[in-house]
Amino acid sequence: MFEVCSENFGRFKKKKLVNTTSGESVSVIPGRGGNVAEVVLSCGQRQFSVIDGFTTYDELLKNDYHKSAKVLPFANRISDGIYRFNGKTYQLPINRPQEHYAIHGFIHDKEFIVDDEIIKPDSVTLILAHEYSGDYPGYPFPFEVRLEFSLHGQNGFTFITEVKNRGEEIMPVMDGWHPYFTLGKSIDRLLLKIPANIRTEVDERLLPTGKLMPFPAFREFEQIGNYFFDACFPLSEKEGTAVTELMDPQEMVTLQVWQKTGRRKYNFLQLYTPPHGQSIAFEPMTSNTNSFNTKDRLIVLSPGEKLRAECGIKLKNGE
Repeated sequence: MFEVCSENFGRFKKKKLVNTTSGESVSVIPGRGGNVAEVVLSCGQRQFSVIDGFTTYDELLKNDYHKSAKVLPFANRISDGIYRFNGKTYQLPINRPQEHYAIHGFIHDKEFIVDDEIIKPDSVTLILAHEYSGDYPGYPFPFEVRLEFSLHGQNGFTFITEVKNRGEEIMPVMDGWHPYFTLGKSIDRLLLKIPANIRTEVDERLLPTGKLMPFPAFREFEQIGNYFFDACFPLSEKEGTAVTELMDPQEMVTLQVWQKTGRRKYNFLQLYTPPHGQSIAFEPMTSNTNSFNTKDRLIVLSPGEKLRAECGIKLKNGE
């Protein structure tokens, strides 16, 4: 049996999708960009809270590391906040002054409305919506975004993002999600497996150089140890599903984070290890870092056209 509950979280409301039979749940904060605060999934008779989210209201407002944020209409870095598109030059606000970047878009703190709640025998879905008018400096392209969060009886958590161009001109868009994952212990003790064997080469500012580098590590499960990630991996552009896996060999449980690949889907994966080492970010993205400038698989939507991207989380026993 499934239900949707509401809880207070500071001045925000938290919507909680619950499987009352298994105890699994997904908590979302509509008033803070649809932030995914918690995901609790079952593996056999055990339960794991797999998202390293904001646990207090003050932490949510501080927004360290963009935990669980929807990063839209661009993910990752734009060099100096400047880009050229359709014959014009645009300047975005610099929100990372020490590196002089614009980073992670501007949707993460916007208020979303609850558009629908759908309860079925085998799932529960929350749909949020937000209309952007085109008033953010450097991005005069109005759009509508819908976020669909689903908890399934057998298939874990699914997160679908749909972006529609509501303007009269073509618009550049890059979609991403910025969750941090945990299995309840230090990341260095866990095993990692990634669906890529090349990575994007970057310069000293972590901006792509245009080259790709071999990356043979973690093609099979390897202990993370002291390996530090802040890297972007291009994935296959074929229609399919790419899966990144994090395993606790002592508990014999594996977290699977999947993303749909193909035309206008999540064809890039960013991995990042925060300094505290207690979680690791697996970030599905539709194009490469700084793609507003490099155009590396940048998505351009015509008026009325939509982007739809899908990812999700599962747990399984062992490998």
